Amino acid sequence: MPRNVSKMEVLEEEAKVDVKAIEMKQFSKIIRAVFNLTPKQMDTFLQIRQCTGNGTCISNIVMGMDSERSIIQKYLKALYNKGLITRRSVTLSEFQKRCKINNRLDMAPSTTKGYLFLYTPISDADLLKKMQDITKQWINDAKEFCLLNPLMLADT
Repeated sequence: MPRNVSKMEVLEEEAKVDVKAIEMKQFSKIIRAVFNLTPKQMDTFLQIRQCTGNGTCISNIVMGMDSERSIIQKYLKALYNKGLITRRSVTLSEFQKRCKINNRLDMAPSTTKGYLFLYTPISDADLLKKMQDITKQWINDAKEFCLLNPLMLADT
């Protein structure tokens, strides 16, 4: 028999959801700033991070976003060039097997000839390391600027 849930429990649960939403919004702002991502590139990155397993194909990403495949490919290229995602090619026959294992026959290609790319986000540890490296460089650049231009800062 289900127990009655108090209004306080409901409010506490809603607060947890709100905190997670705020944390995700902050996370997104930080990642966008550090890696100079557009909002759509960030959405693509988050979409890839939500996928589990050994990577996801572009079709899965397109289904989760409101954009054309060719546009998503540009976002993926930018994320790949910034080192935020990895990609590996798999044969279509290997991908078909994977679709069967994951009960995603709707995603299985109709042919076994050729290949496609699977995209995977870098690990959280690698992401944090990249962020630290970039922000350290920003701080060093700011220090250097201040040392070379001490009067410019005093005038402002």
